[in-house]
Formats: sequence, C-alpha cells, structure tokens
Amino acid sequence: MPDITISIDEKLLKFGREYAEKHHTSVNALIVVSAESAHGVTLWTEDLNQGQVVRGVRIENPLIGKGGLEEI
Repeated sequence: MPDITISIDEKLLKFGREYAEKHHTSVNALIVVSAESAHGVTLWTEDLNQGQVVRGVRIENPLIGKGGLEEI
C-alpha cells in the first residue's frame, strides 16, 4: 500500500475544528478530516471504533481480528 502525504491547510483545519466541536474530540478530528481528504481511504487506528465509517473514512483497528483482540 503506498504512503499518502496530505498537506494541512486552513480549510482542513476548519473542518477539523468543526468535527471536533460536533463530536467532542480533539486530535482525532484532524486525523479523520485529513484521511477524508485522501478520498476513499481506510484509517488504521486503535483510537476509534472498529468498523465505524466517519465522513466516508472506514476505521479499522489493526489489533482486532475477526474473533476479537489478538494475543500480543
């Protein structure tokens, strides 16, 4: 899978702030709207809910398998 670089501009910061205020979150807001700007990506994170779709971005937790948490 190729790496994606996203430039943060005023518009993206505005969307992040609006998302943060609406969903009572902070850092995740900018991450989600940045992923959204990449169009059709899957965001791999442990910090959001597995399988959730936020602003068109599918959230996947790399630590959760089909049967639940993987043994580490």
